[in-house]
Amino acid sequence: MIPPPIVSVVLAFRGGAETLGTSICGILEQTFPDFELVLVDDGSPDAARCEAQIPHDPRIRLIRTPATGLTAALNLGCASARGEFIARHDNGDVSMGARLAEQVAALQAAGTVGFVCGATEFVSPDGELLFVSTGGPEAKPGIPTREIRLGTNGPSHHGAVMFRRSLFEAVCGYREVFRLAQDWDLWFRLIEHSQFLALDTVHYRAWINPYGLSLAHPGIQRKFGDLADQCHMLRVHGLDEFECLRAAERLHTPLARSRKNPAAGWYFVGCLLADQGKVSCRKYFLRSLQANPLYLKSWVRWALSFVWAGPRAGTRSP
Repeated sequence: MIPPPIVSVVLAFRGGAETLGTSICGILEQTFPDFELVLVDDGSPDAARCEAQIPHDPRIRLIRTPATGLTAALNLGCASARGEFIARHDNGDVSMGARLAEQVAALQAAGTVGFVCGATEFVSPDGELLFVSTGGPEAKPGIPTREIRLGTNGPSHHGAVMFRRSLFEAVCGYREVFRLAQDWDLWFRLIEHSQFLALDTVHYRAWINPYGLSLAHPGIQRKFGDLADQCHMLRVHGLDEFECLRAAERLHTPLARSRKNPAAGWYFVGCLLADQGKVSCRKYFLRSLQANPLYLKSWVRWALSFVWAGPRAGTRSP
């Protein structure tokens, strides 16, 4: 009988055949050899094209499911994982070669640490470096903590995290009610039973997708995150989280009704480049205006880019 691997990398996707091969290649080239890659195809409309990007490798397992949504697909992938540790990964992103080795070493060195994350490079759709995150302005890399806070101290990216499978199962995995913040809801529940460790080495490169739900609906995502935080504080104080969960359920209605438009996402990328004084910001402001000609903030920042460059207050919010 073949023994289980130490690490299961779980990557769920719906479409994205043009980027899937790059992500898989980065995983297969890891310096740490004892892993499996669990791919979950969440009802891809281009399933045949996606499958063509998957090389024949005994470490890869493909699971197909009807379109159920990211959270359900992740739970399915994690339930199928056989490794002691589960490493998350998003389609289109790239893990650096030593990521698995260094994260496994960190978890094996400290039994009280339940999940770990390296730093993340965030890049534009055209590959320009936007910024590097180690987990927020209050994060202290290298020091295990029982305190994480939304937006200030925690994992640098959902796809860059590795956690103990036993702990994931003990807290019952991802919760679908937190549709745009299922990662933070999980981190809060993991931290109630373990420690979190941030590493300052860059382990992950993430492409910012202006068409993604996070940038298309930043206000709703923030509400999901705030509710996950409130649930965490209620549990810590021994109080019931029922009303918070009902509030999260009610957010699904405006999310379903809201129109997905990439204007805010293109604007966000443009602002990050404008803050660096790069004239390439202009193309992103123009893409924002092509998506929504009435997006006034993009008109303002596009015009300013011709006469002034540098940081401006309040430009980081789409």
